[in-house]
Amino acid sequence: MTDEINDISQAVSGIETEKNEHANEVCLTIDQRDVNIPLASLELTMESSQEEVFSALESIVTEEGGSLYDEYGNPAYAMRRANNTRILHVYPKTIAG
Repeated sequence: MTDEINDISQAVSGIETEKNEHANEVCLTIDQRDVNIPLASLELTMESSQEEVFSALESIVTEEGGSLYDEYGNPAYAMRRANNTRILHVYPKTIAG
């Protein structure tokens, strides 16, 4: 019985580790691929504003040939906070045609 409890405990621990593997990061979607960047390397926190996050990511997106803003200066990307995993998701807005 003790071995079964240890096995279950290790399995749950592994799930928790995997679930929080990318904690405190920005997950930036560029050209249909995700790039995970530690918040600290961008001098950002989970409480950073969208403007601060976009400012920190602008050069990365530009380097990849994209833009965070459309031709009218409006954000072409959206940002969502996943507080439970501590990830800021930044992804292109879909264009309705």
